[in-house]
Amino acid sequence: METDELVILLVLVGCCLIGKGFMIWLITPTVQTTYIITKRKKPKGFFKHLLYMIGFLNLNGYPEYFEQEFHE
Repeated sequence: METDELVILLVLVGCCLIGKGFMIWLITPTVQTTYIITKRKKPKGFFKHLLYMIGFLNLNGYPEYFEQEFHE
């Protein structure tokens, strides 16, 4: 497993431990497997760009994600 896959796994396990619900334990492997399959179809850096699109990460030297027009 790569680092980004482990991060998602740890977040999901943390949600399982906090939520203590039976459905959360069933959903966790499905989400992890879906992410791994999706990641293998996408180019490198997919996770970083995904975090950028959601708004959790700022990339230095680049315009905001929702910027329509960019002037250098």
